[in-house]
Amino acid sequence: YGLYANHNTDMGSLLWCASILARLAAPMCYHFLLLIRVRGTTFQNFMGKMNVVPVLGESFNDIFPCIIAVLCLFNLLNIYSRIVRF
Repeated sequence: YGLYANHNTDMGSLLWCASILARLAAPMCYHFLLLIRVRGTTFQNFMGKMNVVPVLGESFNDIFPCIIAVLCLFNLLNIYSRIVRF
């Protein structure tokens, strides 16, 4: 599955990418609100309080979104292929 330029992406790939984006939208918004420390929004009231997984520790909800952001930056800057070539 992939997205291609000049409208060359087939329907199955578009549906797959849309479903993945729909699955990630709410958790990413929730973590963003937690990172900027905004409290009492309608989104947070609707979603409720996120329970901390005790196995992963108390700070997992703060650290994991930052790790995801770093991985996205690595992908954007094509660092993975540079590491493999090295």
